[in-house]
Amino acid sequence: MLKDLMQHNCDVAVAQGYAPSWVADQLSESADEYGHPKNAQVTPSQQTTASEVRVQFTKPIEFPGYTYNYEFDQTVRSTAFLSLK
Repeated sequence: MLKDLMQHNCDVAVAQGYAPSWVADQLSESADEYGHPKNAQVTPSQQTTASEVRVQFTKPIEFPGYTYNYEFDQTVRSTAFLSLK
C-alpha cells in the first residue's frame, strides 16, 4: 500500500506542479496510517519531466525468540503522460 501511495503522490505532484518537498510532506503525514516509521528517509527529486521519490527504512518485526529487520527501499517515478512540458 505504501508503494501505491508513493506513486499516487508523485503523480499528483507532477500534475499539479507541486514542489518535490510536497511529496515528502505527504508521506510523513501518512506514517501512522500506512505503518512506516516517521523517521523513514524520504528523498524526493525533480527531473526535467518527472517527479521521483525514494523511501528507505528498517522496521523490526518481532517473532518469538527472533527479530527480523524488514528493509524497505523503494523508488517510484511519476507517470510520463502527466508531466507538464
